[in-house]
Amino acid sequence: PETSAETQSRVRQQNKQQTRRSISVVIDRSRIPQLESWDTKFCANAVVQYPTNRDDRLIQDNIVSADVDAKWGADCSGRGPRVWINAKWQKSVQQRRDERREEAAEWESSGQ
Repeated sequence: PETSAETQSRVRQQNKQQTRRSISVVIDRSRIPQLESWDTKFCANAVVQYPTNRDDRLIQDNIVSADVDAKWGADCSGRGPRVWINAKWQKSVQQRRDERREEAAEWESSGQ
């Protein structure tokens, strides 16, 4: 179905909107007497971004990204052990081609 240029522009802008969620976790653990000499602390911060529009078929460049920063030790200053993960997921060009073919086949089989 044909849509106006204005509608196409509005849909493109809506598809670019991202939802951002932040999560923080802090766990404080007391030391085990006779085994450990200090309390242990674990801290994790995560930020996840994903498209606001949940219909994956409408978003050709569906990108989901996540940043996770985890620290632990006597405190969460970052001087002790630390893991930092930055990840991004996106459909491949081949996945998008396959989806378009499947969608076209559905349209043809439904007679539209």
